[in-house]
Amino acid sequence: MSVTLPAFGTVLASDTVSSEEVQRVKLTFGANNAATLVERTAPLPVAQFQTAQTYNVSGVIAINTILLTVDLDANQSVSIHCQGMGTTGVVTPEWSNDTGASTWQAATMFTNPGASATTFNAAGLWVIPRMARYLRLRLSTATTAGTTTIHVASSPNDVSPFLATQPVSGTVSANATAVASNVRMGFVASAGIWYDDSSTALGAAATFTGTSRDLTGVATATAFNVATTYAQELVVSAESDVTGTLWLEMSRDNTNWRRVKSVATAAVTGGGFFAEIVHRPSWRYARVGYTNGAGAQARFTIGSILKAT
Repeated sequence: MSVTLPAFGTVLASDTVSSEEVQRVKLTFGANNAATLVERTAPLPVAQFQTAQTYNVSGVIAINTILLTVDLDANQSVSIHCQGMGTTGVVTPEWSNDTGASTWQAATMFTNPGASATTFNAAGLWVIPRMARYLRLRLSTATTAGTTTIHVASSPNDVSPFLATQPVSGTVSANATAVASNVRMGFVASAGIWYDDSSTALGAAATFTGTSRDLTGVATATAFNVATTYAQELVVSAESDVTGTLWLEMSRDNTNWRRVKSVATAAVTGGGFFAEIVHRPSWRYARVGYTNGAGAQARFTIGSILKAT
C-alpha cells in the first residue's frame, strides 16, 4: 500500500498493521549524502571494536615494572603477542577490578586448546578470557639486556568455548575399580554377589533359616567383581525333590524380622519342585528361608544373589 503526504504530494510506501499504516523503510549505509542499500551483495558492514596497545622498550627493565594496563570495558577477551623478550625477563599477566592497583590476581593464558600458562619469557601468542575489568602485564623477573616488544589487543569475542581440550581419534580403555568405603558418591558397583545358602536336605516339615545379610555393604561372600556392592535387587530361589515353601524375611535392626514374601514350590518338567522370589529391598537386612513339606527331602538347594544394578 502507499500513502500520499498532502502537503508535499510525495508517495510513501506503508504496511497495514492492526488497521493502522506503518511506514516501510529500507536500511542503508554510507557517507553523508550517499546511501548504499543493504542487500545480499552489499551487506551491512560491522566493525569489531578493539583497543590495541603496544609496549616496546630497549635496555634493562626493573623487576615488578608494570609494562601496561588494559581497560577491557565491554570487551570479553585479550590477545597478547610477544615478538621478543629481553634476556632473563619474565612477564606475568594479572587481573583486577581495582584501578588503584591494590588487588591483583594472576591470569591464565592459553596458547592452544588445553595448553595454559601464567607467565611468558619468550616470543609467542596467547589469548586470555576475561575475568575482571582490568588486565596488566607485570615484569616479574627483571631483564638484563635486549629489547622487549609486546602487542596487546582486546576483543568483544569470548574465547572461552574454544579453550577446552579438543577430542582426539583413537580408542581409550580403562578398568574401573570399586573401593570399599562408606562414601558412595560416584562409586562403581559390582555386578552382584552370589550366596550358596544351603544344600543340606531337610526332614519332613523341617525349616531352614538363612544367614542375615547386610544389603548396604556386603563383604562376606563370593563376589563377581569386588568384595563390596550396594544391592538394588535380591533374587532368591530353591529347588527340591519334594514340595515346600520358600520365604524371605526383612529387618531394619537385624533383630526384629518380618516375613515379607512367601512362595510355594511348583512342579517342573523332568521332576522336582522350584520356587523363586524377586525383591527390591527397602530395609537394610535380609535373610532367606525354606519350610519343607510333609515328606523328607532327598535333595535340596537354596541360593540368593544381590544385584547392584
